[in-house]
Amino acid sequence: MFKVNVMSWTIIKINDNGEIKFSNEYAPHDRSIAMKELQSKHGCIDSPVDGFFVIAIVPGSHPVYTHNENSNASI
Repeated sequence: MFKVNVMSWTIIKINDNGEIKFSNEYAPHDRSIAMKELQSKHGCIDSPVDGFFVIAIVPGSHPVYTHNENSNASI
């Protein structure tokens, strides 16, 4: 069995009302593989999870700032 190398990603999600959420999670180094894995877990535009879908992933663990009062990005 081989060990899969993972790294930290910042996941940015949005819903139909424009509410933005973010979280940090580990996923593979390869961006396309990480995006597919994170979308399957957190939602994609064709299959949202709890009304949200992933719109971007950023390598590393970063805060996300927005002017949207309905987002969790100010936490």
